[in-house]
Amino acid sequence: MLHRIFIVFCLLVAFSAVGLNAAQTEPAGNKAPAYTPITYQGVLKAVAENNGKPVLVNFWATWCPPCIMEIPHLMKLREEFDEDSLAMLGISLDEDVAPLQRFLERRPLNYDVFHGGPDVMTGFRVTGVPRTVIYDVNGRQAFAHDGYLEPEALRRAVAEVMAKKAAQ
Repeated sequence: MLHRIFIVFCLLVAFSAVGLNAAQTEPAGNKAPAYTPITYQGVLKAVAENNGKPVLVNFWATWCPPCIMEIPHLMKLREEFDEDSLAMLGISLDEDVAPLQRFLERRPLNYDVFHGGPDVMTGFRVTGVPRTVIYDVNGRQAFAHDGYLEPEALRRAVAEVMAKKAAQ
């Protein structure tokens, strides 16, 4: 009996380690980053660390059809603006990380993806998804939109913030 308990314990430890590594590493052959857990303070820090370039933050969830519709437009935006000119953070607000993991395995993204908890929703006053916020080069909120953002409106909002960057 003790032998079985030991085996079960070892298997639990092994599977836990594999699960943690799977959540924090990128899938083989994919360029997209895996998700990283993030807190409200972590998002603020990410915005501050990108001082000197605009930061686009997109709050979304895997169960949200409008959120999923925005992803191709966000990926196209990443192709248009490299990481040196525009920081992009996708923050999943899924309650559980399993759907996010499955989603990213099937559909890798070309921008940084994070998993935010309730403190992120509260801190940024997210009452629904999708929500897109763009911060200027000084870390001040320059744009915010609740709901699906049409591709042209998204591009225009980024271009306006980028134009202000160029003018400074």
